[in-house]
Amino acid sequence: MNSRFAVVASAVTALVLLSACGDDDGSSTATSESTTSTTEAPADGATTLATGENVELAGDDVLGGQQLNVRAQEEDGEVTGEIRLSAPDGDVVVTVECTDTEVDGVVVLGGTVTDADDEDTSGLVALFIREGDPDRVAVWYDEGENPSCSDLLANRHDVLDDDSLFVDVEAGSDIEIG
Repeated sequence: MNSRFAVVASAVTALVLLSACGDDDGSSTATSESTTSTTEAPADGATTLATGENVELAGDDVLGGQQLNVRAQEEDGEVTGEIRLSAPDGDVVVTVECTDTEVDGVVVLGGTVTDADDEDTSGLVALFIREGDPDRVAVWYDEGENPSCSDLLANRHDVLDDDSLFVDVEAGSDIEIG
């Protein structure tokens, strides 16, 4: 799957996408609830899954130089939120629909592209967040293999086993994981 990631990364150089569902046992919680603004706090009783505003991504690869905004929460089994990647050539917005928080110390958010400057950018996307110093992220764009968000990460992704697919978050930027 590393080649798929490379193909997707090059195809969306300016518009990289970012989410995932399901436990390792194949069960999942998914919803297609409305998008939550990246600046809106979670509702009372909601659990924050991940939040980061104006997070600068480091490196010289496709993700390097882009800005990430993410806010995702879960309440009563429903996952909502938004992932936004901004690059000089355009933006991509993903509505968060599912999550997996029990994968190798990585929070995975999954969802569907709801807005993109490139009309060819669509479908399901997963954002992998590894908290640390620095935080690191990876993006997986589904090429139509999965019919739903819950199916997107029902199986282990190769991204989890290839550290080179993760990029650092610039010093001074931070993604908080709930």
